[in-house]
Amino acid sequence: MVFQDLRAFIDFLEKNGELKRVAKLVDPKFELGAICRKVVASQGPALYLEKLNGSNIPVLTNLLATRRRVAMALGCEEQEILNIWLERTEKAIQPELVASGPCQEVVKTDDFDISRFPVPILWSKGDGGPYITFGISVCKDPTTGISNAGIYRMHIKGPKKIGANLHSNSHAGICLGIAESMGQPLEFALVSGIDPVTYIASLGQLDFDEDEFALAGSLRGRPLPLVKCKTVDLEVPAEAEIVMEGKLLPDVREVEGPFGEWTGYVSGAAPKPVFEITCITHRKDPIYVTTYEGYPTIGVSTTLQAVGREAIWLRRISSYSCPHGEGRPFYRRRPGCPARGSVYKEACRRPGQEHHLRPSPFPEH
Repeated sequence: MVFQDLRAFIDFLEKNGELKRVAKLVDPKFELGAICRKVVASQGPALYLEKLNGSNIPVLTNLLATRRRVAMALGCEEQEILNIWLERTEKAIQPELVASGPCQEVVKTDDFDISRFPVPILWSKGDGGPYITFGISVCKDPTTGISNAGIYRMHIKGPKKIGANLHSNSHAGICLGIAESMGQPLEFALVSGIDPVTYIASLGQLDFDEDEFALAGSLRGRPLPLVKCKTVDLEVPAEAEIVMEGKLLPDVREVEGPFGEWTGYVSGAAPKPVFEITCITHRKDPIYVTTYEGYPTIGVSTTLQAVGREAIWLRRISSYSCPHGEGRPFYRRRPGCPARGSVYKEACRRPGQEHHLRPSPFPEH
């Protein structure tokens, strides 16, 4: 089954007991984070919160926090995730450009304030402010035009300003560095509320010159429909709920953080790039998708990072250290920080072959 958009997946999860609606009024300042923490710890369902204090937009959280729901998104059983990824990604399916999409039913180029819309969520007491935690960041390599998509935390700093946690060696950070060397801003978009498979693909550990939207097409089995942004030269998923358009300012850094991270620890504050928003587009009745970060470290980020690495690491290990296919599939392990720990079984044919495993899957990203 291919889910055309987020809403189709919501309906599917609800029918299968994997999503619960919360009708009670919830405060986005700390209370939402506390609720999510308890649900994540129990490996509970996705939550659709109908009413949040100070907002008229429903919030969806904990969407892909378990491998069970990841498997549902991919239309397979849990134990089939690795093989399904390997099979479907043998051939890239490029995205297709469409004339229009639900994500642009409402267009705002002036009258908007992201400190109020969609929902300013303060997750933990140590956070430096409200954060957007589950937006897909979209940009292009300024020299090749190849699209890049990934998930980075975003610190809401003002009505039209965000502190973007982009490290210089991240793919978006590399794109920004190229733009800055050309004396230009980097056109940038932040997308919320897309189909579940595109969320999964956005955390696939691809090389810099590979397109996550093409990976999404492969995993979906059909092209991902994209629309042109209104104010920047980028293409974003047409079925998204909310899109923020704008630019990363060249050679501008402001303090971003601290933030309670997916590792279970608080990361410190540091100068980071600034995202200046020029336009917001959204559906007439948008749903805001977010995710809790922090302890316990078995939530959405670690689950998706693990799934997104398994097949790619297996391919690298097989090509570098086990070219004749004697290796066996590996999987992420739950203790500690599961996105970074893997177990791999190899039938070694020569002494010392196992030592090649350690550096193989870890390219410099």
